[in-house]
Amino acid sequence: MKHSMELQKVHIWLRTAVLGVALAGVLSGCASADESDGAEDADPNAEAAAQLSQAQIVQFNEAKVVPERSESGTYSTLATVRRMEELREKATVDKADCMDAVNRWGRLAAVRQAPASLATFVDGDATITHLLIELSDSESERALATEVPEECASYTASVGGEEATSYHVNELDLAQIGAGSRAFLVTSGPEGQRTRMHNLTYRGDGYLGVTAVLNGGEDAEETLVEFTKTALERERTVLS
Repeated sequence: MKHSMELQKVHIWLRTAVLGVALAGVLSGCASADESDGAEDADPNAEAAAQLSQAQIVQFNEAKVVPERSESGTYSTLATVRRMEELREKATVDKADCMDAVNRWGRLAAVRQAPASLATFVDGDATITHLLIELSDSESERALATEVPEECASYTASVGGEEATSYHVNELDLAQIGAGSRAFLVTSGPEGQRTRMHNLTYRGDGYLGVTAVLNGGEDAEETLVEFTKTALERERTVLS
Protein backbone atom coordinates (compact mmCIF):
# COMPACT_ATOMS: atom_id res chain seq x y z
CA MET A 1 0.00 0.00 0.00
CA LYS A 2 2.80 2.45 0.92
CA HIS A 3 4.57 1.73 -2.38
CA SER A 4 1.32 2.30 -4.27
CA MET A 5 0.82 5.66 -2.52
CA GLU A 6 4.38 6.68 -3.43
CA LEU A 7 3.79 5.84 -7.09
CA GLN A 8 0.57 7.87 -7.03
CA LYS A 9 2.45 10.87 -5.61
CA VAL A 10 5.12 10.51 -8.29
CA HIS A 11 2.47 10.46 -11.01
CA ILE A 12 0.73 13.53 -9.59
CA TRP A 13 4.02 15.41 -9.34
CA LEU A 14 5.20 14.48 -12.80
CA ARG A 15 1.93 15.54 -14.37
CA THR A 16 1.87 18.83 -12.46
CA ALA A 17 5.54 19.43 -13.18
CA VAL A 18 5.42 18.80 -16.90
CA LEU A 19 2.12 20.57 -17.48
CA GLY A 20 2.64 23.34 -14.96
CA VAL A 21 5.93 23.78 -13.19
CA ALA A 22 8.45 21.17 -14.08
CA LEU A 23 11.14 22.26 -11.76
CA ALA A 24 13.44 21.36 -14.17
CA GLY A 25 13.01 18.47 -13.07
CA VAL A 26 12.85 19.64 -9.98
CA LEU A 27 11.00 16.97 -7.90
CA SER A 28 12.76 13.74 -8.19
CA GLY A 29 9.97 11.49 -7.24
CA CYS A 30 11.15 9.04 -9.84
CA ALA A 31 14.94 9.10 -9.73
CA SER A 32 16.87 6.07 -8.58
CA ALA A 33 20.47 5.16 -8.08
CA ASP A 34 20.19 2.38 -10.65
CA GLU A 35 19.13 4.85 -13.35
CA SER A 36 21.77 7.49 -12.66
CA ASP A 37 24.94 5.62 -11.63
CA GLY A 38 25.87 4.40 -15.09
CA ALA A 39 25.42 7.79 -16.65
CA GLU A 40 27.41 9.50 -13.91
CA ASP A 41 30.54 7.40 -14.63
CA ALA A 42 30.77 8.86 -18.12
CA ASP A 43 29.33 12.28 -17.31
CA PRO A 44 31.86 15.10 -17.83
CA ASN A 45 29.89 17.17 -15.32
CA ALA A 46 29.90 14.51 -12.60
CA GLU A 47 32.50 16.21 -10.40
CA ALA A 48 30.89 19.65 -10.60
CA ALA A 49 27.45 18.13 -10.01
CA ALA A 50 28.77 16.25 -6.97
CA GLN A 51 29.97 19.54 -5.51
CA LEU A 52 26.49 20.97 -5.96
CA SER A 53 25.13 17.94 -4.11
CA GLN A 54 27.49 18.70 -1.23
CA ALA A 55 25.83 22.12 -1.01
CA GLN A 56 22.36 20.61 -0.53
CA ILE A 57 20.89 20.61 2.97
CA VAL A 58 19.86 17.20 4.30
CA GLN A 59 16.92 18.18 6.50
CA PHE A 60 14.48 21.05 6.93
CA ASN A 61 12.36 20.87 10.07
CA GLU A 62 10.74 17.43 9.80
CA ALA A 63 11.42 17.05 6.07
CA LYS A 64 14.39 14.76 5.44
CA VAL A 65 16.23 14.18 2.20
CA VAL A 66 15.45 10.91 0.43
CA PRO A 67 18.71 9.73 -1.21
CA GLU A 68 17.07 7.24 -3.56
CA ARG A 69 14.90 10.03 -4.95
CA SER A 70 17.77 12.47 -5.43
CA GLU A 71 20.36 12.62 -8.22
CA SER A 72 23.11 14.66 -9.85
CA GLY A 73 24.81 15.02 -13.24
CA THR A 74 24.28 16.94 -16.45
CA TYR A 75 20.81 18.48 -16.26
CA SER A 76 19.47 16.98 -19.48
CA THR A 77 20.57 13.47 -18.46
CA LEU A 78 18.90 13.40 -15.03
CA ALA A 79 16.40 10.55 -14.78
CA THR A 80 13.68 12.94 -13.64
CA VAL A 81 14.24 15.25 -16.60
CA ARG A 82 14.23 12.34 -19.05
CA ARG A 83 10.99 10.97 -17.63
CA MET A 84 9.34 14.36 -17.74
CA GLU A 85 10.34 14.74 -21.37
CA GLU A 86 8.80 11.34 -22.12
CA LEU A 87 5.60 12.44 -20.41
CA ARG A 88 5.66 15.76 -22.27
CA GLU A 89 5.56 13.89 -25.58
CA LYS A 90 2.29 12.27 -24.52
CA ALA A 91 0.71 15.51 -23.30
CA THR A 92 -1.88 17.62 -25.09
CA VAL A 93 -2.27 21.27 -24.05
CA ASP A 94 -4.97 23.61 -25.34
CA LYS A 95 -2.39 26.44 -25.40
CA ALA A 96 0.90 25.11 -26.79
CA ASP A 97 3.09 27.76 -25.14
CA CYS A 98 1.89 26.70 -21.69
CA MET A 99 3.82 23.43 -21.56
CA ASP A 100 6.25 23.85 -18.64
CA ALA A 101 4.62 27.21 -18.06
CA VAL A 102 6.85 28.53 -15.27
CA ASN A 103 10.12 26.79 -16.06
CA ARG A 104 10.58 27.56 -19.71
CA TRP A 105 14.20 28.29 -18.80
CA GLY A 106 14.69 24.51 -18.77
CA ARG A 107 14.76 24.62 -22.56
CA LEU A 108 17.85 26.86 -22.68
CA ALA A 109 20.94 25.11 -24.08
CA ALA A 110 23.14 26.44 -21.27
CA VAL A 111 20.81 24.86 -18.69
CA ARG A 112 20.53 21.52 -20.45
CA GLN A 113 24.32 21.17 -20.68
CA ALA A 114 25.03 22.31 -17.11
CA PRO A 115 25.96 20.35 -13.97
CA ALA A 116 22.95 19.91 -11.71
CA SER A 117 21.92 18.43 -8.38
CA LEU A 118 18.38 17.52 -7.43
CA ALA A 119 17.39 16.67 -3.86
CA THR A 120 13.98 15.41 -2.73
CA PHE A 121 12.57 15.82 0.79
CA VAL A 122 9.45 14.24 2.25
CA ASP A 123 7.37 15.29 5.26
CA GLY A 124 4.09 13.39 5.46
CA ASP A 125 2.01 14.20 2.38
CA ALA A 126 4.24 17.13 1.44
CA THR A 127 7.16 16.78 -0.95
CA ILE A 128 9.90 19.39 -1.36
CA THR A 129 12.45 19.35 -4.15
CA HIS A 130 15.50 21.52 -4.50
CA LEU A 131 17.47 21.90 -7.72
CA LEU A 132 20.87 23.53 -8.17
CA ILE A 133 22.23 24.23 -11.67
CA GLU A 134 25.72 25.62 -12.24
CA LEU A 135 25.41 28.65 -14.53
CA SER A 136 27.29 31.87 -15.16
CA ASP A 137 25.71 35.02 -13.75
CA SER A 138 24.57 36.09 -17.21
CA GLU A 139 23.04 32.68 -17.94
CA SER A 140 21.22 32.51 -14.60
CA GLU A 141 19.94 36.06 -15.13
CA ARG A 142 18.64 35.08 -18.55
CA ALA A 143 16.95 31.99 -17.11
CA LEU A 144 15.27 33.97 -14.33
CA ALA A 145 14.07 36.58 -16.82
CA THR A 146 12.19 33.99 -18.90
CA GLU A 147 8.57 35.12 -18.92
CA VAL A 148 5.42 33.07 -18.44
CA PRO A 149 3.08 33.86 -21.36
CA GLU A 150 0.05 35.87 -20.20
CA GLU A 151 -2.29 33.33 -21.77
CA CYS A 152 -0.94 30.67 -19.41
CA ALA A 153 -2.72 32.09 -16.38
CA SER A 154 -5.32 29.42 -17.15
CA TYR A 155 -5.26 26.45 -19.52
CA THR A 156 -6.17 22.77 -19.80
CA ALA A 157 -4.03 19.73 -20.50
CA SER A 158 -4.26 15.96 -20.65
CA VAL A 159 -1.79 13.09 -20.81
CA GLY A 160 -2.18 9.92 -22.84
CA GLY A 161 -5.88 10.34 -23.56
CA GLU A 162 -6.85 11.04 -19.94
CA GLU A 163 -9.61 13.54 -19.20
CA ALA A 164 -8.34 17.12 -19.51
CA THR A 165 -7.35 18.87 -16.27
CA SER A 166 -7.47 22.62 -15.68
CA TYR A 167 -4.32 24.46 -14.59
CA HIS A 168 -3.99 27.93 -13.09
CA VAL A 169 -0.71 29.83 -12.72
CA ASN A 170 -0.30 32.82 -10.39
CA GLU A 171 2.89 34.77 -9.74
CA LEU A 172 3.51 35.28 -6.02
CA ASP A 173 4.51 38.65 -4.58
CA LEU A 174 7.37 37.54 -2.33
CA ALA A 175 10.47 39.35 -1.09
CA GLN A 176 13.53 38.80 -3.26
CA ILE A 177 15.88 35.96 -2.31
CA GLY A 178 19.51 35.67 -3.39
CA ALA A 179 20.55 37.87 -6.31
CA GLY A 180 16.98 37.87 -7.60
CA SER A 181 14.03 35.51 -7.51
CA ARG A 182 10.53 34.75 -8.84
CA ALA A 183 7.83 32.58 -7.35
CA PHE A 184 4.66 30.98 -8.69
CA LEU A 185 1.73 28.89 -7.54
CA VAL A 186 0.33 26.27 -9.92
CA THR A 187 -2.99 24.67 -9.04
CA SER A 188 -4.69 21.87 -10.91
CA GLY A 189 -7.74 19.68 -10.63
CA PRO A 190 -11.33 20.23 -9.47
CA GLU A 191 -12.35 21.91 -6.22
CA GLY A 192 -11.81 19.59 -3.28
CA GLN A 193 -9.19 17.57 -5.16
CA ARG A 194 -6.75 20.32 -6.01
CA THR A 195 -3.04 19.75 -6.35
CA ARG A 196 -0.89 22.77 -5.45
CA MET A 197 2.72 23.29 -6.33
CA HIS A 198 4.60 26.33 -5.04
CA ASN A 199 7.73 27.12 -7.01
CA LEU A 200 10.56 29.59 -6.32
CA THR A 201 13.48 30.17 -8.70
CA TYR A 202 16.44 32.26 -7.53
CA ARG A 203 19.93 33.28 -8.57
CA GLY A 204 22.95 32.36 -6.47
CA ASP A 205 26.63 33.11 -7.03
CA GLY A 206 27.36 31.09 -10.17
CA TYR A 207 24.23 28.97 -10.10
CA LEU A 208 20.45 28.88 -10.39
CA GLY A 209 18.37 27.40 -7.59
CA VAL A 210 14.79 26.12 -7.71
CA THR A 211 12.63 25.05 -4.78
CA ALA A 212 9.24 23.38 -5.24
CA VAL A 213 6.72 22.41 -2.58
CA LEU A 214 3.96 19.97 -3.58
CA ASN A 215 0.84 19.83 -1.41
CA GLY A 216 2.46 21.66 1.48
CA GLY A 217 -0.82 22.65 3.13
CA GLU A 218 -1.68 26.06 4.54
CA ASP A 219 1.96 26.80 5.37
CA ALA A 220 3.29 25.92 1.89
CA GLU A 221 4.26 29.48 0.97
CA GLU A 222 6.12 29.97 4.26
CA THR A 223 7.81 26.58 3.79
CA LEU A 224 8.85 27.58 0.27
CA VAL A 225 10.53 30.77 1.49
CA GLU A 226 12.11 29.44 4.68
CA PHE A 227 13.43 26.29 3.01
CA THR A 228 15.04 28.38 0.28
CA LYS A 229 16.62 30.77 2.78
CA THR A 230 18.02 27.84 4.77
CA ALA A 231 19.34 26.20 1.60
CA LEU A 232 20.92 29.45 0.44
CA GLU A 233 22.86 29.80 3.69
CA ARG A 234 24.53 26.42 3.15
CA GLU A 235 25.12 27.08 -0.54
CA ARG A 236 26.96 30.28 0.28
CA THR A 237 29.20 28.36 2.67
CA VAL A 238 29.96 25.42 0.39
CA LEU A 239 30.00 27.07 -3.03
CA SER A 240 31.67 30.39 -2.21
